[in-house]
Amino acid sequence: MNLEAWEALSPEHQEVIATSSQEIMKVGFEGAKALDHSYVEAAKAAGMEYIELPDETIAGFAAAVREKVWPVMEDKLGAEIMQTVRDNASAF
Repeated sequence: MNLEAWEALSPEHQEVIATSSQEIMKVGFEGAKALDHSYVEAAKAAGMEYIELPDETIAGFAAAVREKVWPVMEDKLGAEIMQTVRDNASAF
């Protein structure tokens, strides 16, 4: 939906769409997580070794992405969207 269409909606309709969008994204992420887990389990069952990175390694990757990638994304997506990303990013 473009900004003009969004702004033409009543506040009540905007709230319904915003709330629904959040719920749809939550369900989508949960589904993706479950699917990812099923792939990992299938790979293990097929004899593949699955290595989980230590939290410190993941934290290092996250820090690098926040430092190098997020500024580029902010230029492309805008400050408001990136603030939402920052507000919802995990602790890593």
